[in-house]
Amino acid sequence: MGNLTFDQSFWEEIANNLPELVGNPDGAEHLAYRFVGSYLPALLTARTKEAKDHVWLAYWTYLTARESKRKPFRLSQQAADQLIGEFQKVLSNLSESA
Repeated sequence: MGNLTFDQSFWEEIANNLPELVGNPDGAEHLAYRFVGSYLPALLTARTKEAKDHVWLAYWTYLTARESKRKPFRLSQQAADQLIGEFQKVLSNLSESA
C-alpha cells in the first residue's frame, strides 16, 4: 500500500475536512490516531468482505459514540458515514496503485 497508509497526519487531514470537526483539531487527531493504531491494522489483515465490514462497523460505532474525557469528539451518523466513505476511497486508490 504506500507509505501514507500508516501516516497519521494523512488521515487526520482527511478528517479535518469534516464540518463537524472544524475547530476541533484534537478530535481529528484522536480519530486518526485510533484509526491508524487499531482499525487500519484490522482492515489490512481481514481476509473476507464480511470481516472488513465488521471492522468498518466497529469504527463507525466508535466515531458516533458519545464524547468523553478520552475521546474529544462525537460524530453524527451522517458524518461518520462520510468519513468512512472517504477513508474507503483512499484505501481503494492506494491498493490499486500498489
